[in-house]
Amino acid sequence: MMAAECRRIGEAGFAKRQLERADSEAEPRRRQWADVAKIWEDEDVLIRDGTIGDSMRDAEIHMDALGSNREPFHPNSYPSPWPLVPFSTEPYKFQQIIPFRLLPEKLVVHDPFEVLSSTHLGSFDEGESNEWLSKPDKTYSYHLELLPDTIEAIEKDRQVTIKQRSENETVAIFESNDGFKSHRIRFSDSYSFQSNLSSGSNTIRITVPPSLPFPSSTPIAHLHLSPARSIGEGNHSYVYSAEWEVPRSIFVGWHICRRCVMIEAERIYLERKADPTMAESLGDIHVDNVPWYRPGVDSVEHCRHHSQEEKPESNEASSFSCPPTSLVSVIAKLSIQHDTHLANESKNYQRFPDWMSEHWSGLTFALPIRNLARCGAIVPSWYGYYVPDKEEKGAEEGEGGRKKGYLSPIMLMEDCGVPIVPEELTRKDIYACCSLLTRFHYHGWLHNSFASRNILISYGDHTFNPYRREREVAEAKNLMAITKEHKIQPYYGLDNENEEDLMKDNQKRFRLIDFGRTQWVGDLMGDGMKETLGYSEDEMPKEKELGRTYAEELFCASPTFKERWEKKRESEKEQINQMVNWYFC
Repeated sequence: MMAAECRRIGEAGFAKRQLERADSEAEPRRRQWADVAKIWEDEDVLIRDGTIGDSMRDAEIHMDALGSNREPFHPNSYPSPWPLVPFSTEPYKFQQIIPFRLLPEKLVVHDPFEVLSSTHLGSFDEGESNEWLSKPDKTYSYHLELLPDTIEAIEKDRQVTIKQRSENETVAIFESNDGFKSHRIRFSDSYSFQSNLSSGSNTIRITVPPSLPFPSSTPIAHLHLSPARSIGEGNHSYVYSAEWEVPRSIFVGWHICRRCVMIEAERIYLERKADPTMAESLGDIHVDNVPWYRPGVDSVEHCRHHSQEEKPESNEASSFSCPPTSLVSVIAKLSIQHDTHLANESKNYQRFPDWMSEHWSGLTFALPIRNLARCGAIVPSWYGYYVPDKEEKGAEEGEGGRKKGYLSPIMLMEDCGVPIVPEELTRKDIYACCSLLTRFHYHGWLHNSFASRNILISYGDHTFNPYRREREVAEAKNLMAITKEHKIQPYYGLDNENEEDLMKDNQKRFRLIDFGRTQWVGDLMGDGMKETLGYSEDEMPKEKELGRTYAEELFCASPTFKERWEKKRESEKEQINQMVNWYFC
């Protein structure tokens, strides 16, 4: 992007070598999250061993209620020791983005402590037990509420998915000039196979049946709330760390054991080769007895290779039944009665572009800040806005801060850490925090409720597997040793040279939250102004990091609008300056 900007302003002749190097750089890529299937597999091992989690099967007094309230997540669907007692373990903090079409349409909320009917975090008696099994379970039925535009986009997305599913044929391709002596196998589609098929070579084509379709919707999920997991309270809402029980199938794709495919294909190949009448069919082998499976969802009784990934010394096929659902940790944000901020915030999350909650490779200038910033996520991932069904009723008694008959709506989102403490920030941290807001401004959004409490900090990259932390930390230390040996200064270093602090600093991640008052640039213009400018949200540029901002694209047509926008944006910049006592612009 910087090279393109240099060429645009006519300064490409001053650093030819650097520009040539820039031209050879790879394109930005989305940095994928940790493989949730592997995380659940690692977690399952610890649960089976009894290292983490308490089994609900040990609490027989609650099993009847559990069965009636967890349909279709019936206990009989779970292998022992599942299902687990809620909040008896620390589940994975869910960070992945869920497409809107896969958000659960119905939410069964387990709330034995009547958290949904409370008006503040202090509405529970000090002597009241917060242990999950100390009270009978109470469940409430909620449903997903989306904007009409979001619903329309979901239907289009589903139609595209169905069309692609009907057109794609999954095949496995094995190419060799010497039979099965050189084992090279790759999976592609039939078009790629034809384009890669070299004439004159002894190519063996191996096909497998297509996998089952990926779910296009999620009918139901469960949520568990406890006052013991309260996080904080604001002027309009209160926040809890909740356990979200979701079907594993919506997060895990279909896999097939390639080694099993190879073994079976080689067996068929040798049988045909020994039969002269089958000589013409040596190059086209179809394997239909190796099943597809979903890691962490389906058992793989037929395959010993899967178990050898964990225990390479074993030659026997081992199988463990997997639970159909998993508990993950998310943030549940509740609203006080008659307040609209939570609903407004959910609408804004639906309007944010996808990349605002994605992590990308590389660095960017978040002007007017002149320091490089990560191309990380600006906002948390959003997991839906749920409102109670009409027939549901809240607490029967209006005592102890509980509103009679009131049930709060629920917004689910990613857990991004805790609010920053400005006095504890390094200069690099200040740059990172300020860049969040300037990038937010740059893409045409005003926060309108900016404060230090609305910037969160967490430690650890989203690619980390929490159950393989030691190995990943060792890799990070090894990388630091290499950078130190070659005298390479990390782009996000500390003000000191302590290696442990440096590693901790490199893992700092910041995020903006609280968008109940947030406005988009188009919302500041009247309908007449939109028609005059020919404004369309779909036509706004998707990627702009240098040059004019989204708002500035409209300034030439409306000086009045420019004045309104600059006044609001300067107000938020001043809030940053006051917060960190360091004027960056």
